[in-house]
Amino acid sequence: MSAEQIAAEIAAVAPAMAGAAVESLVAANPTQAVAITSAAAAAAPELAAVISSAAMSAAPEQAQLITEAAMSAAPAQASGIAEVAANAGVSAEALVQAAIVAGVDPTAVAAPTAAGGAPAAGTPAPAPAAPALPGAGAGGGGSGGGGFASAS
Repeated sequence: MSAEQIAAEIAAVAPAMAGAAVESLVAANPTQAVAITSAAAAAAPELAAVISSAAMSAAPEQAQLITEAAMSAAPAQASGIAEVAANAGVSAEALVQAAIVAGVDPTAVAAPTAAGGAPAAGTPAPAPAAPALPGAGAGGGGSGGGGFASAS
């Protein structure tokens, strides 16, 4: 039985042990971290955040790939997986990229902006508004006329 099969079986049969089992399996087989995470998260999608956290603990250098695998296996759990990944040091840009690779709406995993909502990937910031001209709009006042007098 492969490490992926063992992880999937434990996640499906003994969910309380899924995190510890995945962490042990990834520690023993670090080159299979992504496959182990994917198999376990597919077997128990509701535990995808716990599973990905355990895998990242054992193979932190693969955190972004583990995030992509977990999101692909359990897309409904993307926000929980993103939170775990962010706590593991995965950048906001990498989280958006992982969501796109996994086919998940990137706004579901991006941090909200000061303007509210999450920025769309690759969307430039809006240009600042031009300052209002004096006298333009409400309260501009003035007597009208607007002509020029010339001195002769």
